[in-house]
Amino acid sequence: MNKMQKWQRMSLLGLVTASFMGLGGGAVTAQAAQHTVATFPKSLRGTWYTYDSHQYYRTRITAKTITVNGTTGHLHPVKAAGTNVQSDWVQATPVTYRGEHWINVRGWFQAAGSGDDYRKVTHTLKGKRHVALQYASGAVFKTSTYGYHSKALAKTYAHHYYAGDRH
Repeated sequence: MNKMQKWQRMSLLGLVTASFMGLGGGAVTAQAAQHTVATFPKSLRGTWYTYDSHQYYRTRITAKTITVNGTTGHLHPVKAAGTNVQSDWVQATPVTYRGEHWINVRGWFQAAGSGDDYRKVTHTLKGKRHVALQYASGAVFKTSTYGYHSKALAKTYAHHYYAGDRH
C-alpha cells in the first residue's frame, strides 16, 4: 500500500470508525474544548485534489463540512455536546506547531489517534505561485500529501514534497 492510499484509508477510517467508538470514550480536554472552531477557516475551503496510483482523490471543505472521497463529517463546536450528537460529527481545533498554523480534525467520539491536520500553503511551481492544501498527521505533523485546486496540478505534482516537509 503506497503512502497516499495509507493516508486515505486512515482519514476515512478516522472519520467513520471514530464515530462508532464507545460513547464514553470521547472525552475532550478542557483546552481543546475552549478552542474548537464553529466554521472551517476560509483559507481551507474549496475542493482540493490529490492524485495517486492512477486515481484522483477529492477533499471538499465548506464552512461546516469536510468531505473526503464521499465521506462527510459535519463540523460542530464542542459546546454543542448537550444536543443530539450524530455519528458523522467532527470537531476542529486550531493548532500551532513550530510556527505553522494547522486545523486538526477529529471524529466527535474519537478516543485515540491524533486526527488529521490541514493547512494552506503557497508554493512556486515552474515559476508560478500556487495555493495547496497540506495534509499531515501524527504528533510531529508529518506531511502525507498535498491537495491542489485543479486535477492537472494534482497529477503533475503527485508525490512531490517541499523543503521543510517532515516525513
